[in-house]
Amino acid sequence: MAKPGQAHADFLAKLVAEGFLPMMQGKPPAKMPLEALPLTDEEKERAGAAKEALVVFYPVEDTGVFLQLGRSRAAVWYSGVDCGPALPTLERALKARYPSLKFIEENAHTESPGVNVRIYRFEPDPKHYADLEVMLPASKKARQQFMVRMTAWERTQ
Repeated sequence: MAKPGQAHADFLAKLVAEGFLPMMQGKPPAKMPLEALPLTDEEKERAGAAKEALVVFYPVEDTGVFLQLGRSRAAVWYSGVDCGPALPTLERALKARYPSLKFIEENAHTESPGVNVRIYRFEPDPKHYADLEVMLPASKKARQQFMVRMTAWERTQ
């Protein structure tokens, strides 16, 4: 039997490593094993998502994983499930597909007590890069929410 939260961690890692990062490189994303369910404006508000963005929900076990896309940014998150397996699962998936991924730093979140923020940089070529901001609970007592915010950039010089 899988550890609590493992299915969420696996799916979130797949969305980041096989969905967003290929798209930011101009490649098609992998086919996901679950169908995305678009959210209404009311559902977006309850999920804490941006009203103007495309937001979808993937049902995973009793809850699910959210994906928000808008221009060159994306966010993938889940909450209410043990986040213990999320970081090692995400890092394994990213390092397997993108060995050049660089860990930049980890700090306490300035506005959310009990949350740490890890920053990664992915540079697929000299002209493009993506910053990944991973927010995770610093302890089991913190709110169990795991989020990856990604921003794709193009160098102009």
